[in-house]
Amino acid sequence: PMPSLVRVTNLQNGKSAIIRVNDRGPFKDSRIIDLSKKSAEHLGVSGLSKVRVQFLQHETEEYLTAIRSGQKFDMF
Repeated sequence: PMPSLVRVTNLQNGKSAIIRVNDRGPFKDSRIIDLSKKSAEHLGVSGLSKVRVQFLQHETEEYLTAIRSGQKFDMF
């Protein structure tokens, strides 16, 4: 479902963050996810980096329920 929540982990330094996926990109064959500048800075990612992306089904369902009912949802 869009939007979805995923946990992105930088495999070089172990830093991770919960990221909201807004669209179906990226549109480059060699990439699995494009990050916002702020998310990349938080994870210590610059340019192309190896990351793990994990879909957070339970958190996504909670997020979608909250936004549909007009409630605030804190991802962090």
